[in-house]
Amino acid sequence: MKKRWIVLGLVVLFFILASLGGEESENQQAAPTVTSASTATPTSTSMPTSQLSDSDREFINWVIQTDHRVMDALKFAVDAANSNNFSALELGGAMLRYEAEMALSEIDDFKISDELEDLRDEFKLALIDFKLAGINLEYGVRDNDAEKINRATEYINSASEHLTKSTELADKLLS
Repeated sequence: MKKRWIVLGLVVLFFILASLGGEESENQQAAPTVTSASTATPTSTSMPTSQLSDSDREFINWVIQTDHRVMDALKFAVDAANSNNFSALELGGAMLRYEAEMALSEIDDFKISDELEDLRDEFKLALIDFKLAGINLEYGVRDNDAEKINRATEYINSASEHLTKSTELADKLLS
């Protein structure tokens, strides 16, 4: 009975990861960067660079690059789930945790303008959720623990909501 719940949890996780990973991987051909000459954001909105300081541009570029690394870890987990490779799925959880932990150790180092604080806060909440998702995915697969796998899906859903809010804030600030 426990195995059935674990498999069901993995199936739900797979669909969530596939929807998140699939959207991001299509948009990841080349990471856009914010420069003073030509600008782009994660949503390809034109950015008025005259209003951004160098440190704000540096932060936005870091967010874009960090988002790509986190989405790469999610894609790895999706691919592992697609191939029923539980060892790789466990590794995908560890990769997600690692990328989120690294980003969390860096995010507060940026000196940004007050206008970007809400964006930083939402992105930080997404990273916290991705870290917790990675931990629960890694140990849920390792321990055959359906509850942890279900928790991982909840954290991924929450992280997705924070990323959506981050994008909305960026769009509002940069339009």
